[in-house]
Amino acid sequence: MLAQSRPGNVELLPALPKGWAADDSVTGVGLRGGLGLGMSWKSGKVTSATVRSAADRSTTTVHGDWSRQTRSPPPGR
Repeated sequence: MLAQSRPGNVELLPALPKGWAADDSVTGVGLRGGLGLGMSWKSGKVTSATVRSAADRSTTTVHGDWSRQTRSPPPGR
């Protein structure tokens, strides 16, 4: 599992499966509430993540001690 999501919150999990490449990325991971996730990692640690939404909503993304709240623009913008 790469992320845990619940309404208004996405938590990027600290561990990647050992069988995956140490440096890689993934896109189009579906999350609850119509959110989508893309992320990259290097040496088994997350280096970037993008959370997208098709609806006008506020979401907090958390990874360890880091968190950021974002608001998706309304559809059509």
